[in-house]
Amino acid sequence: MHLRLLELEAEIVQRIDWLATTAKLGRPLWYDAFASVVAGQPNSTREVRLREVVAYRERYGINSTSPFGREPTETQSHSAITTGDCP
Repeated sequence: MHLRLLELEAEIVQRIDWLATTAKLGRPLWYDAFASVVAGQPNSTREVRLREVVAYRERYGINSTSPFGREPTETQSHSAITTGDCP
């Protein structure tokens, strides 16, 4: 079981690596907004933030031009909180 978890973790890391590289090279529409937010941060911090953003976008199926997608309505936010489906 432990070995399988390590393999799964490696697969996830590999996927995030690929997503981050693809974002940097392809510069999707959301990338410029992301870059402007992290512009003053050290390169290592920008890399970590990019990995977090691409993982978030992948996990929640975000495909908008905003790095984190559209802001949820108050009803959607309340529903996510009460159902435990918060990102």
